[in-house]
Formats: sequence, C-alpha cells, structure tokens
Amino acid sequence: MKIYTQEAGTDISESLFALAEEGRVKIVMSIWAVNETIAAIDRTHRRKIIRDHQRDRIFATILKRTIDYAEKPDAPIDFIPVDSRLLNLSMDVITGYHVSADDALHLSTAYATDCECFIFKDDKLRDTTGGNVSGMPLLDITSHEDMNPLMKSLDK
Repeated sequence: MKIYTQEAGTDISESLFALAEEGRVKIVMSIWAVNETIAAIDRTHRRKIIRDHQRDRIFATILKRTIDYAEKPDAPIDFIPVDSRLLNLSMDVITGYHVSADDALHLSTAYATDCECFIFKDDKLRDTTGGNVSGMPLLDITSHEDMNPLMKSLDK
C-alpha cells in the first residue's frame, strides 16, 4: 500500500523495493497482500481522496506488477499462495497472539518461509505480539528506531 500512496513509511518501502530490484534483499509476502492493497485503495477512492482515474491506474499497476513478479523466477518479490498449511499455522497465531486473521496470515507466511524479520504498520500488532513472533522480530516501517538499523545493515 505504501508504494501506491504517500504516507508514513513510503520512503522506506520504496528503498526496500529498490534494494529488492537490485537483488540485495528478497521480499516475501502472502498473495493476500494484493487483495488487502486493492481494498485499501478502494476505501481511499470511496472516501473521495483519489479519483476514478487514479484508482484505476493504481489497480492496473498493482495487477501488472503482480503478474510480472509471478512470471519471473528471479523476481524481487515472492508471492506466497494461501494454502491449508498457512491457514492452520495462522489459526495458531490468532489464538496465541490474538491478532486479526489477516495479520495472522501474513505473520504465518513470514514465519513459514524463514523470513529474517516481519515489516509492518499496525499499532496494535506490536502491542499484542511484544514485537517478536517465535524469534522473528517485527519492525514497524514508520519507526526510525526499528528501521534505521535494518536500513544501515542493508547499505553495506
């Protein structure tokens, strides 16, 4: 979402995507993130923050990028399909951490694919998880305290 709208965390998102395009990091996300982004853009449109042509351009860009990444074996983003294994794992995350089904699916995807960290923007998520899920640190994309060390380590 932060790639398509200017908000807190957009600059870090753009930097991470650029690093991924350079092959310096790999971004892993549930394919469900595409639907969540479409829904967020739709809400923005319904609130009349963006116009029809802006919404349509963003939708087209999201879908084109998703298809391009899905077709490239060396794509900078791995879109992980939702399957029964992730759904079962996410149920444990829901009951263990008391997070939303969407957050649980994303956390489960990151955990199941051995991600080094989980980057998020959700004020409640850090509170409910304590900033760590099964040894995987959670980093708030709008927090300089969280993101500066990560970005400095990636600059090397």
